[in-house]
Amino acid sequence: MKDHDSSKEQLVKKIDELRQRVSHLENIGRQNYLDGMKKAEKKVLRKIFEMIPASVYALSPDHTIKYANRAFKELFDEQEPEGKSCYQVKHGRTMPCENCPTFKAFETKDLQQWEWTDAATGQTFMMYDNFFNDKDDCGLVLEFAIDITDRKKSEQALKESEEIYRETLSSISDSVFLTSQNGEFVFVCPNVDLTFGYSQDEVAALINISKLFGENLFDYTELESKTEIRNIEKTVEDKYGSLHTLLINVKRVAIKEASLLYVCRDITERKQVEEELEIKSRNLEEMNAALRVLLDKRDEDKKQIAENVLLNITELVIPTIENLKLTKLDKKQLADLDLIESNLHDIVSPFSRKLTTGYAKLSASELKLADFIRDGKSTKEIAELMSLSKQTIDTYRKNIRKKLKLTNKKENLRSFLLSIQ
Repeated sequence: MKDHDSSKEQLVKKIDELRQRVSHLENIGRQNYLDGMKKAEKKVLRKIFEMIPASVYALSPDHTIKYANRAFKELFDEQEPEGKSCYQVKHGRTMPCENCPTFKAFETKDLQQWEWTDAATGQTFMMYDNFFNDKDDCGLVLEFAIDITDRKKSEQALKESEEIYRETLSSISDSVFLTSQNGEFVFVCPNVDLTFGYSQDEVAALINISKLFGENLFDYTELESKTEIRNIEKTVEDKYGSLHTLLINVKRVAIKEASLLYVCRDITERKQVEEELEIKSRNLEEMNAALRVLLDKRDEDKKQIAENVLLNITELVIPTIENLKLTKLDKKQLADLDLIESNLHDIVSPFSRKLTTGYAKLSASELKLADFIRDGKSTKEIAELMSLSKQTIDTYRKNIRKKLKLTNKKENLRSFLLSIQ
């Protein structure tokens, strides 16, 4: 019986040993499987790192590079960086860098993100440093470096463009606003205080442009059809209570969230000048009207004087001459009286004035001869009346015809003189 119990105990013991061996073998198999999986994962991960367009490398706490992908090697022109220090490969130093951003990941165990510019090439990179534990649990930092040079250049160009835009808007006197379809501010120009007295932030705090211009500034239906409405004249009150007359242009746009563009020009001074000119123009018109009245009165006075002279000549002087003709006068004296009477008649006609000014500017002797010719006197009679020879009278005739532009013309001199009124 005792032998049976002893055999049973030995059997149980052997079974336990077998179970332990089986369990041990299972653990070894599981670990080998896991190790294989890890190796496969690392191999896939390395392939991925080799393919991505970013510099990737793994760093140990002693600054040794454990792994580097193709992009890292090309960037730093180092074909075998593994086993070398990061400060040697990346910066050509013999000592670690002070305040290294990458090493903060070892301290914080959190993601570190920062920018780095390569002084040699001018390239700018966005750096991402991630801490993770390796199989020995000593910890590594995996750093990704993504080239953002083009983006930084674009950002700089955009910044410069915006600066130029701001400077341009600040230098002009017009106020510029961008709003949504319902009038909410999207952009307020920095020089808005020049017209409205409010700062840029104060205007933006008003939220809606209707607080500046009031409601119903323009017809939205008209704007939809024309896309732009120009020269809307609007009087507004600034922050300090002063009134400003504005000329406003409204245009439909599509600039980010903005749908409407407002450009406002302060024409207050121009309007004041226009009003002053209008007042001066009215005053000038009134002065011109008064002057016209004075000129009309002067013309009437001149006409009255002329009528008085004419009346005196016709009623006083000419009758006296007629009386003198009845007295005992010789032939020459009678001729002189006839000439005087004829000239007096000419005073009330334009004949003498035209011959002395408007036509040919005849001399006094030529004018006297022209009077005789016009009255129908012959050359002989004129020679006797003027005590000149017939040859001299003929010479005078030629000069008169020349001055009257009748030379080589068949027109009769007396007929021409009679035509002058």
